[in-house]
Amino acid sequence: WLFSLQVSKALPFGGRLSFYAFNAFNRQGKYETTGRAQRLFSECGDTIGVAGSTCSLAINAWQDGKIAEALELAVEALDLDRTTGDRRSLGRDLRTLGDLHATVGSDEQALEYYAQALGNDRDIGYRQGEAANLACSGKVLLNQGRAMEALTRFKEGLEVAISINARPLVGEIFLGMAVAYRENTQSPGWEVSRICAQNAHDLGEELGTAGLITMGLTSLALAELRLERPDEALRL
Repeated sequence: WLFSLQVSKALPFGGRLSFYAFNAFNRQGKYETTGRAQRLFSECGDTIGVAGSTCSLAINAWQDGKIAEALELAVEALDLDRTTGDRRSLGRDLRTLGDLHATVGSDEQALEYYAQALGNDRDIGYRQGEAANLACSGKVLLNQGRAMEALTRFKEGLEVAISINARPLVGEIFLGMAVAYRENTQSPGWEVSRICAQNAHDLGEELGTAGLITMGLTSLALAELRLERPDEALRL
């Protein structure tokens, strides 16, 4: 810690370097809070570091159920990144705000933030962010009962995610598509829903991701039941 502090004061990139040192200490069980990292970035004059740690604080507050505090911190991070011109971080902040608004049911605000993040990430060629924003907006549209629109977003996101081999995200999108095909009243597509659920489950098995496995199995069982294969549904 003392070494990282000295480096942080001596070098212009020291704030971020000391954050990496924090992570090294964390792996050894010596935990340093994000708040302390934020203060150190501020001391070093590292605005990008301050914004990043502020966004992390927002996510921590969100995980603790402190939504109002999380929103305030996320807006603060966004304002900081707008002053630095760090577009990658700007997209992260916008997506975080979208996630927070989606959590509290402010769907239209969530969609607006995702749209801004999507435009930003496309401008800078950040494909991972592009795919994530499409998937997130698809989930919100699905919650609103707009299955056809959700499917459009999911399909766009899936194409991007596959192109960059973002396999966990591919699995999440397949799960969303499984639900969207089930809820699409114009064309129920239960067989297609089953295929999407199977793909999500198989990816979960390959990646060792429990969430994808269990949710994939649940979607598979629902599809098999609707397709009048109760024995297979029970087996799953």
